[in-house]
Amino acid sequence: MIILKDNRESRGYIETKFLLNLENPPTAIFSPCDTVTLGVLEAIYEEKLKIPEDISLIAFDDFSLATYLDSPLTVVSQPIEDIGNMAVKMMVERINNPISRMKKIELKTKFTIRNSVKNIKDN
Repeated sequence: MIILKDNRESRGYIETKFLLNLENPPTAIFSPCDTVTLGVLEAIYEEKLKIPEDISLIAFDDFSLATYLDSPLTVVSQPIEDIGNMAVKMMVERINNPISRMKKIELKTKFTIRNSVKNIKDN
């Protein structure tokens, strides 16, 4: 497991190169955000690995290019519009009532299965 210190593309690249060059490299990677995913993809392609044949990849966030890759990415997407709308609504409520209690709001993510994950039945 790798814990990223930041969400830069270069960090995704560096950490993925490290993982792929281990004695027992992973068979799958979960990337935490779009920018890191770009670095992960660069490292995978540089190592001449094929997705999903050699390594599976799942990304958090469904960035616009995810469906245009040779193996469209399986993703966990978050409801960006809903997050923005709720943030504005909560900010206005806070401005209008500064002593109001903080709220915890959970919004559902969506898991979209595409072709970047190897079917374990194929082994």
